[in-house]
This record gives sequence, C-alpha cells and structure tokens, in this order.
Amino acid sequence: MEALIKKLYREWNVNRRLDEEEYIKLVKATYLALKKKAKAGELAFYGELEAFNKLKERGFRGNVLALLIGTIVGACSEYEAENGRPLLSSLVISKDKGEPGLGFYYLSKVPPSLSRENWEKKKVTPPEVVIRHRQEFWLSEVQKVHEWWQKVDLD
Repeated sequence: MEALIKKLYREWNVNRRLDEEEYIKLVKATYLALKKKAKAGELAFYGELEAFNKLKERGFRGNVLALLIGTIVGACSEYEAENGRPLLSSLVISKDKGEPGLGFYYLSKVPPSLSRENWEKKKVTPPEVVIRHRQEFWLSEVQKVHEWWQKVDLD
C-alpha cells in the first residue's frame, strides 16, 4: 500500500501542501476508518474523518482542504482498484450535497464516459444524462463496497 501512496503523493503534487510521512499516515488512518464504515454498511461525511479534522487543525481551509482530503480518500480507492475491489471512497460524502465530491470522478476506475477528465477539464458541462449515470455509478460502488467488506474480517 505504501508504495502506491508515495506514487500518488508525487503524481497528485501533494508535496506542495503536506510532507510525505504525514500524508502516508493520514491515508492509512482513513483507509482503516473507511473499512470499518464499509463493514458496518455506513457512509461517512468528509468532516467526520480524522484526517479532515487534522488538516483543519493545521490551518487548511476551503479549496486547499477539499483538495487534500480528496487526495487522501482518493488514494484509498486507488489502492482498492489496484487490488480489484470497489472504490472505498464512494462512502465519503458531503454533508451539504449528500454525494461524493467531483474528485471522485477522477479516479482511475470511473468509466471514461463519466470521468471528470472528459467533461470539466475540457470546460464542458456534462449533460444531465451523464450526471444521472454518475450518480448511478456512485450508488453502485457504495453497494459493492458494503457487500465486499461485510464478507471480510477486519482483524
């Protein structure tokens, strides 16, 4: 897991905000917390995550905070995808919107037709059908995550 976290740390330019050791600790702690949520069949708000609160304590706010917590939960999902499992970060949602942030749609396992890369980066607003399919994909991932982790012992 650690090798992938280090790779993502460099690729996602997290080093401009956090040192590598701290990032690794936050990802690992978040991964364990999300596995517990998955096992319990629950969702998590970004603000409930220990990593979110630690980042806030360090003075991160607004877009920088959102970017950092997104890279942390995203790293958990990329690890899962690399191991053939559903996207664990699908469990993490915004309290205001009740769904994951747009960064979720940058993850490697997201179908290209739904990926944020294919729409927002090209400065094109996705049509309503894409938005609906994104929500269907996300809800499907939540179900798959819950089903997967409810079969696994967490010891």
